[in-house]
Amino acid sequence: LTTLLPPLVLLSLSNLTRMRIRAGIAIGSIFCSALLLTILFSGLLAFRQMLQGTLLGNDILLQTQIPQIAGAVFAVLLSFMSVANLLLLQVRERQQEIGLLRAVGWRPVFIQRMFIQEGLLLAICGAIPGVLVALYVLLEQHTAQGALPTPLIALGAMAGMVVIGGLATIPALRMSERVQVVDVLRAE
Repeated sequence: LTTLLPPLVLLSLSNLTRMRIRAGIAIGSIFCSALLLTILFSGLLAFRQMLQGTLLGNDILLQTQIPQIAGAVFAVLLSFMSVANLLLLQVRERQQEIGLLRAVGWRPVFIQRMFIQEGLLLAICGAIPGVLVALYVLLEQHTAQGALPTPLIALGAMAGMVVIGGLATIPALRMSERVQVVDVLRAE
C-alpha cells in the first residue's frame, strides 16, 4: 500500500489515525448521511411516480417532501460540522508540526493539500459504504422507480458527500494559514 500511494496521502492517512475515535465519528456521520440521502431521494422519486396523476397527489407530495428534505439537509449539515470539527482539532493539535514543516521549506499549498486530502478521505471512507448499504436496502425492498436509475442517485449522494468533505476543510485551511512559524519555533 505504501508504494502505491503518494507520500502526502500516506501522511494524511497517518494523521487521521491519530484521532481514531473522532475520525470514526466523522466517517459514521458521512455514512449515515449518504445512506439517508440515497434512500430518501429514491423513495421521494418512487412516491412522486406513484402519486402522479391523482387529484391530491401534488398536495400530498408537498406535505411529505418538505420534512424529508429538511431532515436530509440537517444530516448533511451535521456531517459537515463533524468533519470541520475534526479538521480544526487536527490543525490546533498539530500547530507545532505545521510550523516545523513550514520552517523546513514546505509551502503552505502542500499543508493545505494535506488537510484537503484528509477531508476527502473521510468523505470517501464514509460515503462509499453508506451508498452501498443504501443500494442493498433498496434492492431488498424492490422499490424501483423509473424517473432516475438508483445507481445514479447513489452516485449523486456520494458526490454530494465528497463535496461536503471538501467544503468542510475550508475552516481548517484558514486556521492553518494563521500558524506563525516564529511563534511555534519559539514555543519549543
